[in-house]
Amino acid sequence: MSEAVERQLVAMLYSQTATLVIAGAAFTSVIALCWVRTGHLWFLFWCIAALIGLFGRLAIEFAYRHRRETSDDIRTWRIRFTIGAWVMGAIWGAAALTVVNHEEPLVQLFAINVESVIIMGAAARNASCPLAARGQVLLGLGPLFVALLAADNPYYRAYSLFCLFGFFAAQTLIHHLYDQHVRFLCMNEDNVALVGEVREANLELAAANERLERAATTDSLTGIANRRRFDSSLADEVRRAQRYRTDLALLFLDVDAFKGFNDLYGHQAGDECLQRIAAAFASVFHRPGDLVARYGGEEFAAILPQTGVEVALELAEAVRCAIQALALLSAASACGVVTVSIGVASFDAGRYRRPEDFIRSADEALYAAKASGRNCVRNRDTADEAGGLGSSTSSNSRVWASPNPPVVACRINPTGS
Repeated sequence: MSEAVERQLVAMLYSQTATLVIAGAAFTSVIALCWVRTGHLWFLFWCIAALIGLFGRLAIEFAYRHRRETSDDIRTWRIRFTIGAWVMGAIWGAAALTVVNHEEPLVQLFAINVESVIIMGAAARNASCPLAARGQVLLGLGPLFVALLAADNPYYRAYSLFCLFGFFAAQTLIHHLYDQHVRFLCMNEDNVALVGEVREANLELAAANERLERAATTDSLTGIANRRRFDSSLADEVRRAQRYRTDLALLFLDVDAFKGFNDLYGHQAGDECLQRIAAAFASVFHRPGDLVARYGGEEFAAILPQTGVEVALELAEAVRCAIQALALLSAASACGVVTVSIGVASFDAGRYRRPEDFIRSADEALYAAKASGRNCVRNRDTADEAGGLGSSTSSNSRVWASPNPPVVACRINPTGS
């Protein structure tokens, strides 16, 4: 049995304030009536002694509720309660003198029955401390048994057998209730520990699920969002833009001549190139709602909620310049370094009904950037989506490119160069 269980058993002993007050008031009233009726001072003395014992018990309970926890706290308070219970048992045992000294049978029967009921009730209440309960029963019923056995009335002698039976029944009840208390408290302690283990396991499971969800929505090579997360986020943003009629921009980015880069420098260098491009791409966007993702292969995308076309074009140009400024040496590129082409699409709630329509518009803008000579940003006005995407002079298209950007040559694992 753990210390926590022992503390709870002691706490059960000191939770009888209401019962003590009610029993004390009822007992005092009855004994006072007997004293008024008979005039015997014995009832007055008995009443005073019982009240002293009652207030003593209440004082101990009050002290327990305002105690300080110490190393010997449990043992000390158990001993104090035991002493108080024995004193109350002795006071009730003194009631046996009524059986011997009083002449009225009604008063004698009253003393016998009241004492028996109160002692049995105390045995049940104090069962969480068997030593206190058994001592109280012995001190209460022992003198009563002797008084009944010594009485001249044969009925009282016969009644002493019931008193003896009550004593053994009380011992059995104390043992049974104590066992039940201990089992319940131990079970409750195990349940609390089990609940804690389950809560900890749930937290670990939630963390594992979060890691799995993050892994399922993150591109393993670049560390940014993958195609699955992109599709889910774009669907949500399209619905939001349709509902609230807010701006929404979509960027599609493709690495120019990336197949030639892989052929020249190998796939390991190609992977490192994609990683650095993804980092530069993501570094341009700082708002929590913006999402940068790897769409597939050497193609990337960015979802920009509440962003108009002019701002989206400026951000796309910033991305293009940031990636060119990496100066990743590439003999496959006309510029001598790795460059990208970017297509920009602005959401039109009246024209686009599905995310696929929005993606198609951005993809066509990207194709227009490729057709315009690469290393540029292209926006296709969605109002004229059918007109000459391959023409760089279209009146409703815009090309953003910085002439003669600075080039600082560097290599990525130039094993094949």
